[in-house]
Amino acid sequence: MRAIGEIEVELTSLGIPYDQVEFYNHPSFVEAEQSNPMLLETYCEYVACQEYSTEYLERSRRVVPLVCDFLREELKRDGKLGACLDFVQAAMKILERLGIWCSTMAGSLTIEFDPVTKQPPRYWAHFFEAPEGSNAAGHAWLMAPPFHVVDMTIGLQQNTSSVRTYLPDFVMAESVGPVEGVTIEDMLDHDVMQKMLMMGHRPPTIHQLMQQHPEIAGMLTKFRPFSVQHEKATLKYFPCRTGALEERFEDVTTHSFSGQTVPQLFGAMTEQLGDRLT
Repeated sequence: MRAIGEIEVELTSLGIPYDQVEFYNHPSFVEAEQSNPMLLETYCEYVACQEYSTEYLERSRRVVPLVCDFLREELKRDGKLGACLDFVQAAMKILERLGIWCSTMAGSLTIEFDPVTKQPPRYWAHFFEAPEGSNAAGHAWLMAPPFHVVDMTIGLQQNTSSVRTYLPDFVMAESVGPVEGVTIEDMLDHDVMQKMLMMGHRPPTIHQLMQQHPEIAGMLTKFRPFSVQHEKATLKYFPCRTGALEERFEDVTTHSFSGQTVPQLFGAMTEQLGDRLT
């Protein structure tokens, strides 16, 4: 990942003011993004690299759990499983409204279990058969410094009933561990590989896949894969893309759950939590 000074030079050269949360919605950013679709990665780099004051970090440590716990309870009430992308994009807009720097990360999640569990690894791969026009992801989580990963939906995924007892309800970690390497199983869904074999095609190697998708290779270089250790499971995260809802907070209606839009969720949350969010 680049140094903060280098990132600031790039943003300044594009006429983008970077002193405010959500500057990806500034007209200069939106205009520059037309010729550089990967510019949102620069925003994510800035979130990850900028220097935060002690006071800011103390407030983030207090506010981020409050917001995410509230939204997770709403998602549980909704009953929708596998809604990780909806969750993180709603959480990102609400946290930004509260002055918290954050970024949505999406990619692959691999879970390896302690041998005593006798459970094989589970994969939520970045490349899978998604509906036409879908923005679906293998998995999605938030980066909200000082939290390296905020994953509130790990316990609300589909097809995890047999391993639920080995999984954390959620992940909110400032410190993470390394990942030794990336395999084709981490990146390419098993069903996709089986379909390729049935059609007489050999699935690509991980090196071939990265050559076919240099933007993913670039993301994995900037934002290194990392791991979080639970009692009987190791969660391995592979960032493949970043994202944001590039629309005004008041206009966000597409990412909702428990029957409420993002502004409605924000209103209910502020009414319930009040001064605890300041």
